[in-house]
Amino acid sequence: VIEGAVEKSFEDIGIPNGTTIIIRNVFYNTPVRRKFLKTSITEGGYISDVCEHLALSSPDIAFKFINGGQLKFNTSGDGDLKEVIYRIYGKEVAKELIPVSRESHDIKINGYLGKPILNRANRNYEKFFVNGRYVKSSLVSNAVETGYKQYLMQHKFPFVVLKIDVNTTKVDVNVHPQKSEVRFDNDSDVFKLVYHGIRNSVFSNNDANPPEINIINI
Repeated sequence: VIEGAVEKSFEDIGIPNGTTIIIRNVFYNTPVRRKFLKTSITEGGYISDVCEHLALSSPDIAFKFINGGQLKFNTSGDGDLKEVIYRIYGKEVAKELIPVSRESHDIKINGYLGKPILNRANRNYEKFFVNGRYVKSSLVSNAVETGYKQYLMQHKFPFVVLKIDVNTTKVDVNVHPQKSEVRFDNDSDVFKLVYHGIRNSVFSNNDANPPEINIINI
């Protein structure tokens, strides 16, 4: 038990394997910060996003997220990324996924791409992870959308969960205060690998062909 920076107690307790952290009165010594919080729903949404990203980045770890006494999702930790997507986004999303996998000598990508029926009105469902870290990347987003553009109506975006593993010496994670952006040494190699990975996966899947009205030639 720690109050501020002072350890109040430290003792053994019988619990299942894992880590449980309980935080109370988080703003007790900085009450002014509490005034900058938004509504409970908004703040809960931020926490939900963080928990979802953690679960998606680590399918081998079981996560249980409860908000306001309601279970939002519970993953098994069996290492199956598709199972995590099912737990977070539901059965209807999980059954419309196309696996994506491709690698070069120092870059590897894998994940799942939604069929055209899952296309969304914004990029909120484009989830990218570089070496296990959730990031926002206009480069990767552009590569995904370019490889998928034949299946996108105007102002629509794909559902995608994509993991990129790259040599740590080839990527800079210190370009944003929250480390939510990265810079690759060779943007062209990353773009090509993602583009071809998406394109090959969607064209090799017969069920991905959209109705003719959805096809846009650019």
